[in-house]
Parts: sequence; structure tokens; C-alpha cells
Amino acid sequence: MARNNSGASAAGAAILGMLVGGVMGAVAGLLLAPASGRETRRRIADTGADAKDRTLDFIDESRERMADLMDESRNKVSDLVKDGKEEIAEAASGIRGIIDEGKQAYRSRRRELVTEGDEESETVPQAAASDEATTT
Repeated sequence: MARNNSGASAAGAAILGMLVGGVMGAVAGLLLAPASGRETRRRIADTGADAKDRTLDFIDESRERMADLMDESRNKVSDLVKDGKEEIAEAASGIRGIIDEGKQAYRSRRRELVTEGDEESETVPQAAASDEATTT
């Protein structure tokens, strides 16, 4: 079965775009603000370190969230499989009951037919004997 990750890819690209845009905006703001070269370089380094920290935090939170979603999905699948097995067992039990009833009805009808056949075979020789007596 093919996976469709386009939604996740689009969301990741959007978040990455926002992070990059934020960093670029902060750097542009620092470069355009009046400050000494040393102060500007320090601000750029601080902003880069801050962006790096926020990105790493975001990645860690995303991993934790994905792990939680995977666990939740596994639990749901496990519950569905368990429920499916129970439904199948109930259906199989019902089918077995129907088969047993059919077997019992077959045996009962067979006994009736055998009994009727035995009764007919007893009356046939008597009728044959009475036919012989009348012809002789």
C-alpha cells in the first residue's frame, strides 16, 4: 500500500520556511539597525544560536509527538484486530450452531424415512402373500 506523505511534507516545508524567514528577518533587522560592527556580529551570532536552539527544540518536540502518535496508532490497530477476532469467533460459533442444527434435522429426517421404509417393507410382503392366496 502506498503512503501519502504530501500533507506531512507540505507542513514540514511550511514550518521550515517560517523558521528560515524568521531568521532572515532577524538578521536583516540587526544589519539595518544602527550599532557597531562588533555589536552587530554579536547580535547575529546570538540570533543564529537562538534560531538553532528553537529549531532543535522543534525537532525534539516533533519526534516526541510522532512517537506518541505511533503508539496511539498501534494501540488503535491492536484494539481493532482484537475486536475483529471477537466478531469472527462469534460468527463462527453461530455458523457452527446452524451446521449442528442442520445435521440434527438431517439425522432426524433420515430416521423418519428409514422407519417409513421399514414399515412399507413389512406391509409389502403381507400384501404379496395375500395376492398369492387369492390367485391360487
